[in-house]
Formats: sequence, structure tokens, C-alpha cells
Amino acid sequence: MKRSATAASPAPKRRKLAPKAGAAKYDKLWKSAEVTKGWNARGARYWKEQPADLEGMTGGGVSRADMAFSRKALGDLMTSLRKSGGKRRKAGGKLLNKVSGVCPEQFFGKTLELGAGIGRVSQGVLRHYCRAVHLVEFMKKYLDKAKKILPRSGCKYTFQCSSAQKCRIPVNHYNLVWCQWLLMYLTDTDAVDLLKRASKGLAKNGGVLVVKENVMKKHEFEGDEDSKWKPGVGKGPMNIVRPRKHFEHLFKRAGLRISGSRRQVGVVDVFEDMHFWVLEPSK
Repeated sequence: MKRSATAASPAPKRRKLAPKAGAAKYDKLWKSAEVTKGWNARGARYWKEQPADLEGMTGGGVSRADMAFSRKALGDLMTSLRKSGGKRRKAGGKLLNKVSGVCPEQFFGKTLELGAGIGRVSQGVLRHYCRAVHLVEFMKKYLDKAKKILPRSGCKYTFQCSSAQKCRIPVNHYNLVWCQWLLMYLTDTDAVDLLKRASKGLAKNGGVLVVKENVMKKHEFEGDEDSKWKPGVGKGPMNIVRPRKHFEHLFKRAGLRISGSRRQVGVVDVFEDMHFWVLEPSK
């Protein structure tokens, strides 16, 4: 049917804007086929070659300082949650206060550790504060090692061999979800998807998500040899070290708000700082 002369003209096309501030800038990082093609396969190949020990998991002496920092931060988070009755605070409230005095009692009930490796964090940090930890790791040899080294008394452990991209997280289930040195091996799309699923997996009125990652002032892709990757060199990158603002952009895209954060600096033999975030669903 022909349109009459008085019919409204079609609305002018508008330039499509990035859904969130900074999204366009960050999306450009993944436009190169050299970066995206084979990304997950390169990561899997890298980890198949790493031994199931602290050297393979962390590259050396960073583990002791990393776990000492995390134990203190998680202990302070637990104390803060105790003061608030274990419930989430209103927007703007901080759950990670500068408090001290780690309580030896296990506070968190059901806990999920994503990208658990050989159980390094579960052994050195989580078991002191959690009654039960479910470890998710995509390399079977690492899970087998975790089963051997984790104590058989106190905290209870269950294990799941699955990638972060494919693991199923039950809804409203966990009091604490721990995600460390994992997002650096995921694209932005996969990272946001995982964060959304982890957010839905938090128990109502009390569940928190902890993310701990290396941060730098500028983006840096690394290759299979743990060295800086440049376009046209090597077989493509296998991880990305993001600036703090990029991580916080991902959190916002996933519907999470920051309830507290700390920065770990000055770790020997590590040229990046580390950042520790406490996250909760924004709604």
C-alpha cells in the first residue's frame, strides 16, 4: 500500500552509541583476528605444559605474599560482614573496612573457587574462613593434585573439572565466590558472562564475589612465553593484563557494584600490582 503524502517520514538514523562509557575503546582490543582466533586454545595449550606445583601456578615466589595479603583482606571482610549481620549493605556502603583481628572461626558457608588450579588459594586462604569449598578447574591434573594436598579435616571440598566458560553455577547458592587470576585468560565477552553467572550464584542477602587480578596502567597482551606480545609476533596472545578501570567497566556490565577494594603493591619479582575487589549485585 502506498504511503500518503501526509504520512510521517521515517525517523532519521542515529549513530549507534557504545552501551557503556569506554565500551567502544575496550571492544577495539578484540577486533584483531590475530588476537581472538585461537585465544582459548592457546591458553589451554599453555596450561597443559605447566607443572602441577606452585612454580607452574604462579611462576615462583609471589605465592606467599599473595596469600598473606588475601588472608588479611578476607579476614577483614569477614569482620566487616559480622558487624553488618552478614547482610549486604545499601549502595555506597563498604564491606571491606580497614579493620583488624582475624577471627579463627569459619564464617562463610558454601564457597566457590573458580580457576582453582591445584587448590593453592583454597589451602592457603579459603579453608581458614569457609566451611565448604567447591573447586572448579579445567585441567584434570591440577584437580588431582588439589585432592592430594588439601587437608582432610575441617573444611569440606568438592571438585568439578570444567572450564570457566562452560561451568554451571547454581542460582542463589554460594556465600562467597572467589575468582583470582582467571579473568586475564578470558575475553571481555567471556569475562562478563562468567561474572553474570557468578553474581546469580550468590546467596541472597549475604553472598559476595571476590575478584583478584593483576593490573597495569596500560593494556598488555602476553604470549605463550609469559612475555609481552606485539602484533605480528608469535602465535598470538594468551592473556591480557587490564587497567583497573577496564575491570571495573566489566563489573558494571555484569550488573555488579564494588563494595570494597584494596591494592597489593610491591610484590617481589612481579612487575604488575594486584587489585582485590569485593563485589555484589547492583540490584
